Amino acid sequence: MMRRTLVLGAWLLVTPVFAAAEPPRPGDVLVGMFEWWNEAYQDPEGFTPEAFARFFDDDAVMVINGNARGPGPVAIARHFRAIQAAVDEVEILLPFREGFDEGARSFTYHYTRAEVDGETRYSRVMGYALVRNGRIALIDFINLPIEGVPPPALGHDRGADAHLLWLLEALFEELLEASPMLAARLDRGVPRGEWDGFSAAARAAEAERLQRWQARLQAEVDRSTLSPRAALQLDVALEELALRLERLDWWAQSYPLNQIVGLHVEIPNLLINHHPISNEADARAYIQRLEGVGPLLREFVADMALREEAGVLMPRAVYPRLIEATRSLLGGAPLEAGEAHPLWRDFQRKLAALELPPAREQALMADAEAALRGEFRAGYGALLARLEDEAARTPIDGGVGQLPDGDAYYRFLLRLFTTTDISPEEVHALGLAEVARIREEMRALMREVGFEGELAEFFTQLREDERFLLPDDDEGREAYLALARELVAGAMARLDEVVTVPPDSDVVVRRFPAYREAGAPGGFYSAPAEDGSRPGIIELNLANMASNPLYALDALIYHEGPPGHHLQIASMLADPAIPQLRKVYVWWLNTAFIEGWALYAELLASEMGLYRDDYAEFGRLSAELWRAVRLVVDSGLHSRGWTREQALDYMADTLPATAEANAREVDRYLAVPGQATAFKIGMQRLLELRAQARQTLGEDFDIRAFHDEILAHGNVPLWAIEQAIAQWLEAQQVAQ
Repeated sequence: MMRRTLVLGAWLLVTPVFAAAEPPRPGDVLVGMFEWWNEAYQDPEGFTPEAFARFFDDDAVMVINGNARGPGPVAIARHFRAIQAAVDEVEILLPFREGFDEGARSFTYHYTRAEVDGETRYSRVMGYALVRNGRIALIDFINLPIEGVPPPALGHDRGADAHLLWLLEALFEELLEASPMLAARLDRGVPRGEWDGFSAAARAAEAERLQRWQARLQAEVDRSTLSPRAALQLDVALEELALRLERLDWWAQSYPLNQIVGLHVEIPNLLINHHPISNEADARAYIQRLEGVGPLLREFVADMALREEAGVLMPRAVYPRLIEATRSLLGGAPLEAGEAHPLWRDFQRKLAALELPPAREQALMADAEAALRGEFRAGYGALLARLEDEAARTPIDGGVGQLPDGDAYYRFLLRLFTTTDISPEEVHALGLAEVARIREEMRALMREVGFEGELAEFFTQLREDERFLLPDDDEGREAYLALARELVAGAMARLDEVVTVPPDSDVVVRRFPAYREAGAPGGFYSAPAEDGSRPGIIELNLANMASNPLYALDALIYHEGPPGHHLQIASMLADPAIPQLRKVYVWWLNTAFIEGWALYAELLASEMGLYRDDYAEFGRLSAELWRAVRLVVDSGLHSRGWTREQALDYMADTLPATAEANAREVDRYLAVPGQATAFKIGMQRLLELRAQARQTLGEDFDIRAFHDEILAHGNVPLWAIEQAIAQWLEAQQVAQ
């Protein structure tokens, strides 16, 4: 019978319990287990739950290329029996090509061999195992198939590439170990009960870690031995480490919270969306996190006080949205009478699914209630008091130019977010030019739909035309969500026109939870789980339906969903050749590529004919105009001394948006200086690269192959995309 191809990493890191006086080294555990596994594979009865219970913790989890198995020996045994049934022969090639121990973790780089339908296939495996008390608690590996070349024949360059990937995986795992919140967001390992640290000591530890990895990559990797693709990954990693260190140097100037992403909303978001409860231990970890909110937010508030000592408070206009969002999390049962608090409702729902004995369930519920009433409420109360106090005292009413070293800080932020050396003056000039160009396109489209009058009059008509507005009630919101889902489905069906192999990952559309709506943008995308257990999520802000005209919905969906962020991020997650470090989206890192692609996708959807009508096309132009206006307003606020009122006046004169939407945007630019410039700058560069590729290749230009290459390197800066496309074009010309 036909047998499927094995994609084997090292689910194989299973270890017997050692009876020595001191626990064995993790590396010894790995080697011993690999030897056992090779023998056990030959025995059809070798992989039993009882056997694996000797080698794995009860809650052990295995992850390969982001796909998880477990927890526990029963699930692990089931997985290996499936491999036995499908693959003729498998061997872990020993000794390891390379390996080292760090604490309880053993990092390895090795090969596997599989016989499939008479064909020998090899894979390169890199990653680590976490060993506790002589048994495996966690396995996390990346698997890279080797095309037709046995390991002994691998050239030096391939070995150097593999060593770099191995080091990058080790760096990634150390970052996860240091950040329980990042590990949770990425669904890695069993749910933990801790939060990240936000103290001076935590920042010092982060700086030490970054400097140590800088030195290690520079010492252990000879760039001249790497392939061009691997050399690019090395350059990106070193620049990221340097940027993270430089960002720490600007710690005092950085605002601790903003209305879009901040600890105040991240706490409930993480618990609700990224803390599953599969057993009683997970429930206890959830409660531990609730109990930890008090110490966490008190530490955070103390850190805010240190910023004030350095002369930094947030802009006055930012505080009301932060206060509203924070206060909303202090209401609801069991904190006070009324509807259930979102975390209380979430914990009840997840716990009920376990079907525990009533007494145990009631005990857990009582502990969760006590945690919410106690440390959770105390922590948010402390944060609310600090925000209200700062709001009454802050002297800041404009951009970061009012902060100590504000001009230099803004130039750093432009470099951080755009991944270019563009100056504030160049940002402003580009914005003015793009605003003029896009408004001319809008005038042409306005004439096509038969409107006689000025562009400002057309803007007013669009804002007031009831054809484009749904009722501000539950029925109107449901109709809006239904249309959004139709647009997503239509775009998903045509992704094979955008890339060669679309990712097999679904996306859902839903409303923002109430506690986030006050400061949330119009839409927001959250990545799917790498193992497919959770779809991508598009959240829409439906607080005021007057701010959600139907003509603007198409562009919003194509930006956040397919072919925008959903295609971009799901493609990266599905590609095993991309290092895990490059699959992580941190909101401030490589924003020009992440958001530039999504804005480019709005135009791409137009080129594909996805927009419903001319008014939806006008909505797309409005969205692009909005991003061009950001260049003008952001640089105006932070480098030219514009007041909030000046920014609002400019937006009112230039955009078709409501006054409420404009105020929300200006307050965003005040709270997150520099970030808003990255969208248009990233889009511009991608369009320039596409034009260059089309001119170079002529009739041989394949837009799907071009997009494949754009998305093949993960979350990287624009200069890395430029280098990758240059290498790709050279290879394409050779192939011609």
